[in-house]
Amino acid sequence: MPEFIKYKHLDFARWNAAVGNDPTRLPYGFSWWLDAVCPGRWDGIVFDDYRAVMPLPKEPFSVRKPWSSWARPQVQRPFFTQQGGPWGRVRAGDLASLFAVLPKGLTAFNLPLTENALAAEVPQRFVRDWRTNYVLDLSPELETIRAGYHKTLRRKLRKHGPATLLPAEPDLVVSLYRQHIGPKAGLKTKHFTCARALIKAVIQHDAGHCYQAVGENNEPLAAGFFPLHKGRIINLMPVSTPAGYLREGMASLIDEVVRKHRGPGNSLDFEGSDMPGIAKFFSSFGPQKRPYLSLR
Repeated sequence: MPEFIKYKHLDFARWNAAVGNDPTRLPYGFSWWLDAVCPGRWDGIVFDDYRAVMPLPKEPFSVRKPWSSWARPQVQRPFFTQQGGPWGRVRAGDLASLFAVLPKGLTAFNLPLTENALAAEVPQRFVRDWRTNYVLDLSPELETIRAGYHKTLRRKLRKHGPATLLPAEPDLVVSLYRQHIGPKAGLKTKHFTCARALIKAVIQHDAGHCYQAVGENNEPLAAGFFPLHKGRIINLMPVSTPAGYLREGMASLIDEVVRKHRGPGNSLDFEGSDMPGIAKFFSSFGPQKRPYLSLR
């Protein structure tokens, strides 16, 4: 049987080894990632001496809620963390046994699982929602990958010409995201504080990059934060500038990231989306659809 272990008693070295062995090659379960997006507010379920692990991130306390909601925590997806686990060498039956050892007193469980989670192992008491993700194989030659782009996307990229991919300062990415995405997405100060902490943690662990695509005179057209683990690079926090909207800056940014990170076994994770317009744009690059399960 798996074991529920409080945060302060977890062995983070073995925990991270389990996450590092997960076949999805996603970084969301590393202890340093979780400490950035929900510092100290997560516990874990451990299978067979850290063969596999499942984080249980807790919703942050709010003075607007009754004190009892803090005493009876809710498991909640952290900011900027698409998939929640379990991670490691997961075996058939692990997911079913996981729910048998959830701590008592939870008022809610609202968490996405990984793309490899089996819906048949989820108890009937949970509502199941399928979320959309797209992943592009970067193993083929660049010309082959680009040939898989939709013809409209290829035409737009030819029309506006190549952009230049440059490193970006984290503050630039967060500032652009706050200015151009924040109001539309209803994001608040806490989201951007979390974003800065996560980018700092990723860079400290040499696990990602901040990039910008620039046009003539080094004018920023688009920028983004791209965590990277074992060849799987994630399109997190993408944002276009006003100039970029006129010059297909986001398409150019993604195309340049494809060019830079193309290689055997590598992939680009678009990190969504269920929004039709964004899903159409991502799908125009010719990726594979990779749905994942979310529970509540």
